[in-house]
Amino acid sequence: MCEPLKKLVKQSVTKYPDDIDKCVDWTVARFKKLDEYAEYTESLIADAIRRQIHDERHGINVSMRLNRGDYGEPAKVVPGEATARVMRSVYSYMIAGRSLGSILGEELAGIASDEAARADGHMFNATLCQKLNPLVAKGKSVRQCVPEQKLQKIFQAVK
Repeated sequence: MCEPLKKLVKQSVTKYPDDIDKCVDWTVARFKKLDEYAEYTESLIADAIRRQIHDERHGINVSMRLNRGDYGEPAKVVPGEATARVMRSVYSYMIAGRSLGSILGEELAGIASDEAARADGHMFNATLCQKLNPLVAKGKSVRQCVPEQKLQKIFQAVK
């Protein structure tokens, strides 16, 4: 990322700490005015797509590993001072793209419901994988090892 854009991003996060859309709009409007805009646009698009792919994969991996208890060990990466300063306040904990300290009382039930629905979906997926694990040989796909009728029964049985 080019330095002028990094500077704008930092400014936007300070200006709009709880609204990613406002951060994006504010940053894009200012970035378009810079000489570097045309030069970095294509690489920024590719980078954004790459990050979305990584985020999606990371979300899947974290959910699966949390269910296995893999995160019960000490941290392998210690945060730097800047990260540690941000993390000191529990109000900074992020839920649904917002800092916990800024969430209004009337929003909590809706956020809780959305988070529970996501968690239920991840638990369903984890349970399904656990049921399939003994049936699928290493190096083989589910399609190769489990007939569709049997897979349908397993799928229906998972709660």
